[in-house]
Amino acid sequence: GFIEYETLQSCLDAIASMNQFDLGGQYLRVGRAITPPDLKNTGGMDAKATAIPTASAVAAAAVTARIQAMDAVATNMGVNAQDISQEEKRKKEAKEREREREREKERERRERERKKDRDSRSSKDKKDRKDRDRSEEREKKIKEEKDDSAGGGEESKAEQGPPPPLDGSVPIPVPPSHPAGPASALDRNEQQAAIEQAQQIELQKKLMENSDSITLSQQENMQIKGSTARHLVMQKLMGAHGGLRESKVICLRNMVGPDEVDESLQEEIEEECSKFGEVDNVIIYQERQSEEDDAEIVVKIFVEFAASNGARKAKESLHGRYFGGRHVRADVYDQVMYEEQDFSH
Repeated sequence: GFIEYETLQSCLDAIASMNQFDLGGQYLRVGRAITPPDLKNTGGMDAKATAIPTASAVAAAAVTARIQAMDAVATNMGVNAQDISQEEKRKKEAKEREREREREKERERRERERKKDRDSRSSKDKKDRKDRDRSEEREKKIKEEKDDSAGGGEESKAEQGPPPPLDGSVPIPVPPSHPAGPASALDRNEQQAAIEQAQQIELQKKLMENSDSITLSQQENMQIKGSTARHLVMQKLMGAHGGLRESKVICLRNMVGPDEVDESLQEEIEEECSKFGEVDNVIIYQERQSEEDDAEIVVKIFVEFAASNGARKAKESLHGRYFGGRHVRADVYDQVMYEEQDFSH
């Protein structure tokens, strides 16, 4: 049966006192009604007008049974049915948060995998660039060695004796010729090599002493071998002309490492140096310190300005600055050596 109370509190008190009451050996089941009572025998409404469709009736009955069960459990345990509903809601929210955390972990895992793939591709690209640079450097050195050997062959073909010493000292005697043959040809080559080495040592000694007795024509007729002797002669010739050519080139060292060289570095250097004057050219030169595969590579950046005052301003401003945690060294580079593409100093 159904009993309607005026207030909700009266209804709850009745349920608490009558539910599971032992009435003649039978336990009463008392709970709140969700669907309206059957008005078939009350005479208030027509039964056909108030009939509920079968599916709706089944759903309403299921909801009613669930609510009554919750009320019964709450009454037996001495708790409020709303607390049970809120507890279920909290459990559902906790499950939803757990699923969200799982989805977030999955997104992070995918992001780490993508980043790992990008890093792997970047490392592979850097390794390929290093291999290309090494191959180009080896080809360049082989070409330079071939050019030097070709120049030495032409000089050895000359039948004239070595030029007289510049300081008037006693010339090195040439050994007498021997009969033609494999052994005699080998002796002549060794003797010629010894003569050239002695002349080279004498030349470097004169250049280092900065002797004024060496004329410009004598310097032009010298046989120069080796980057050190070539650099000394260039400086000597510039001194003979009174140092009229002032360099427009600066060399930046320890600005970046070999792994930091990329396509945008040249544009960044040109943009930074254009603050001091018009920039004509920027060359990034990677110098290997030995022939070994794991040898140290020094990066030199040559900046050519349109005027020498731009080079001076850049040198004064950039020398001693820190770039990416590196202590930059800026020097004015020899103009003649730069034009001869000699970047070894």
